Amino acid sequence: MSLPARLIAAGATLICLAPAQAAVTFYTDETSFLSAVGSQQATMGYEGIAPAGGTTSIFGTHSEDGLNISNIAIIIDDGLAGGVYNVGSGDNAQTNPNVVSTVTWDSGPMFAASLEYFTVQPSGAHAIGNVRLTLASGEFIDLLGPASGDNFIGFITDAAVTSFSLRTISPSSGDGRRWLETDNISVYDRLDTASVPVPAPLAMVGLGLLGMTRHRHRARAWTWSSHARRFTP
Repeated sequence: MSLPARLIAAGATLICLAPAQAAVTFYTDETSFLSAVGSQQATMGYEGIAPAGGTTSIFGTHSEDGLNISNIAIIIDDGLAGGVYNVGSGDNAQTNPNVVSTVTWDSGPMFAASLEYFTVQPSGAHAIGNVRLTLASGEFIDLLGPASGDNFIGFITDAAVTSFSLRTISPSSGDGRRWLETDNISVYDRLDTASVPVPAPLAMVGLGLLGMTRHRHRARAWTWSSHARRFTP
């Protein structure tokens, strides 16, 4: 078998055997995220759930506009505790330390989602804390809750996911504990095709074709796809 034929065969083998890995892009800048996605499909903002200056106990799943988020402890009005929860976006949902909250959508899989978040210490005041967002497909990003205000996180994936989850990573006792506050969760079921990350199988197709003349591209593309599952800023 000639060298070109062997390379084509090798490329075909890679296409068949390459793991089905999603290509995911995470965004910490809201403007960049919004410029990359299409029309918003559903939003969970918790507005009007808690009484003025008070809280509403949930201790379970909260549903709104077809979105569902599990393991919410309470929903907090932004006027509680002298406005400590007022970050300019209305009521927030609180999850207890290290508890996983999972977001699903009644309409089906999601190609993108975004939310605002921050973390609080036992006193209820803002405090920097570790947060992890994990997609159902396994990709995740580690984040830091801000010392004040709230932060933004969004993701776009080439392979729709059925859910994603959030949790703090903190000590189980003492002042180091962190509660997670979320707000304005938005999901998208379609995207501008220009914004969709290149899927790994498509990269393998191109790899097989380019392999006839540039065999060294195979190792480079495979390394990229095998590391594209996780991103830590």
